[in-house]
Amino acid sequence: MRLSILRICPGLPHVVNGSRLLASRGRRLLESNDLGKVWRPLGTIHGGLADLHLLFRPAARLLRRSISNVVETADGTVLAIANRQVFSNGGPGSPTFEATFRITAGSRPMHRGFCATRAGHVYLAEYSSNPERQTVKIFCSTDNGKTFQVATEFPPGSIRHVHAVQEDPFNPGTVWVACGDYDDEAKILVSSNRLQDFEEIGIGDQTWRVTAFVFTPEYVYWGMDSPDEPSWIYRFNRKSRTRTRLVEVGGPVYYGYSNAAGDIAFATTVEHHMSIPDPFARIWASRGGGDWENVQDCEKDAWPAQLFQYGTIYFPDGLGPDDLIIFGCVGIKKLDNCIVFARMLDD
Repeated sequence: MRLSILRICPGLPHVVNGSRLLASRGRRLLESNDLGKVWRPLGTIHGGLADLHLLFRPAARLLRRSISNVVETADGTVLAIANRQVFSNGGPGSPTFEATFRITAGSRPMHRGFCATRAGHVYLAEYSSNPERQTVKIFCSTDNGKTFQVATEFPPGSIRHVHAVQEDPFNPGTVWVACGDYDDEAKILVSSNRLQDFEEIGIGDQTWRVTAFVFTPEYVYWGMDSPDEPSWIYRFNRKSRTRTRLVEVGGPVYYGYSNAAGDIAFATTVEHHMSIPDPFARIWASRGGGDWENVQDCEKDAWPAQLFQYGTIYFPDGLGPDDLIIFGCVGIKKLDNCIVFARMLDD
């Protein structure tokens, strides 16, 4: 199998819902109702003169002040994270975004660390280097992002940070949490009561170090986020509570994706300190989760990864339409800050 690219647009994809896609370009939020053919502005998060750096892509990557995360709440409110703050448009159709919450640990959650549930809860997970292993919090909003309170805390020394907080679409109200990075810090937890109690799915080594989940009715899929050893894609059986190792993919896996046709994809990332250097971010995909193939190779660009961000492939949150594979790129040669619409073809 291989990817056939249909079209490329500037920006980064964040949320997909049928033919509707929410994306960002710098500090501008946009909406497309025809999968990227026509874009409509949703609003801009203004930062004053400091936003001048966004005119120069290397500076924007270095300073990391662009929009990093976007979710849409159950009532249609759009929330975005930029410059260590959560911004809200206050409700459907409003073009004005105002800050509602300041992030104090790190600059932003990982992409799957900001989650809006069907019941109207919004979770935000702390993600920072945390060298002293201090307390790590997950915050929750029950008023569409107007206010946030601590939903749960991981005590000092227990984890480094949280990678992902994702609602299981086949079990609404059930949330999967992924923590990192080393030894017993790497764990997968599940909660069905708003993070008050957890079931421990697995803990203790790099095979449980995860940054994103992909859900199907029978299984939960993830890839290892391990720069220190070859990473694998795993499949967790919901009924038997056992997991199966599926395919070795090489570099650390950050994000995953699925579409209405049953295709599943994960992407590896080019980091600066990988034990097995690979200059390519690679998309691995499967029709239905059985056989997996490397369907796309994306070469890291020349800007140093440690300063100007890793070579990363981002998938939007949500179920992709039909058989489309939608992804965005940062630090990828010829595709940096681009949204790619593609389809898998059999060789």
